Amino acid sequence: MQTHANIGQARALRIAGHKGSDMAVTKAAYRLMRDPTVLEARREAAVAQVSGMVPRAINALDDIMNDPKSRHHYRATDGVLSRAGLPEIKEHKTTVVHKVDRKELVASIATMVERLGIALDPSKLLPQPVIVKERDIIEAEYIEREE
Repeated sequence: MQTHANIGQARALRIAGHKGSDMAVTKAAYRLMRDPTVLEARREAAVAQVSGMVPRAINALDDIMNDPKSRHHYRATDGVLSRAGLPEIKEHKTTVVHKVDRKELVASIATMVERLGIALDPSKLLPQPVIVKERDIIEAEYIEREE
């Protein structure tokens, strides 16, 4: 049931020929506007109305595309190309840096071990990092032996 913007649903039902008191018409309009059959009919009417607007929309789009100075020219062209199966190719590059703080990791493991009631030293689970400083490097001569 389509209604004009200024006419309420009950008024539209009264115009359609419903007889009865104002309250009866209001209640009937309320029920009808929730009836799946009526809602489907309204949807069909809306689709038909929009389908009828397609030629005007195409003409408006054509006018925009024929005016390169229009501020909507690029968007109209892009929209037509996208709908024709030729969308703009977008490429995104993402760099993910994952830093793990050893102390936090050990603390997290210790918390989990404690919750689970496991007798385990979490610091022994992770290998100790080896840091070699230049001053620790010793140059020497050596002899290989076979045994």
